[in-house]
Amino acid sequence: MDPAIRKKMRECEDTLWYSLGMDRIVMRLMDMYIDRPKNFILDIGCDTGRSFRVLSRYGDVVGVDKAREAREYADVSDQGKIFVGDAAHLPFDNNSFHIVTCFDVLYHRWVADDVGIMREAYRVLKSGGLFILKEPAFDWLRSQHDVLYETRHRYTRRELIQKLKAAGFSVQKSTYANFLLFPLAVFTRIIEKFFTRLHSIDSLCADVPVFKYFLFTEAWFLRFVSFPFGLSILCVAKK
Repeated sequence: MDPAIRKKMRECEDTLWYSLGMDRIVMRLMDMYIDRPKNFILDIGCDTGRSFRVLSRYGDVVGVDKAREAREYADVSDQGKIFVGDAAHLPFDNNSFHIVTCFDVLYHRWVADDVGIMREAYRVLKSGGLFILKEPAFDWLRSQHDVLYETRHRYTRRELIQKLKAAGFSVQKSTYANFLLFPLAVFTRIIEKFFTRLHSIDSLCADVPVFKYFLFTEAWFLRFVSFPFGLSILCVAKK
């Protein structure tokens, strides 16, 4: 990721509606499937370590990211440690973790083998361990933000399920998220077709606080349903 984009996101990600809403959704899924009070957790592609604030509720956390500068923005003194390393060759022994997470990593243009990264997650998980994955959905929903984030590919749920199974996992739950705001997002993409100027980095921090309540609502319903479409896909898979 461009260091300037990482710096800008670090400035606003703690209060941005999307971050807060997705935190709630991830916590809902973890509450549903994690029954151990204390776990050893790995976050692949942890970037600044912001995810540790959620993950540390469920155990001891370490992260791995290939960007050395990510550690400059990580406030992890009480929540975890970041290792510099390659997601395709994780610097950990087999059967080391109860939980592995990977949030918005596989879609990037520098990922050459997404199934290979899934297999690495499988390798370092203990038997019965959980892999929690989140990626952007639908390639036809590409926006100007995808240019800034250097997107290689946006996935479908079926595609991620097939890849997880190819890596050896048993998929426990898969769902789209950001379902309620999906029509607005589609409309916005259509409008963008007529205004092709690239979004500035500052646009990444554009906030509409009320939107987080749509994601809070989705989080509540996840115990009962899986959403049929949305802007993101989340999967919980078991080794």
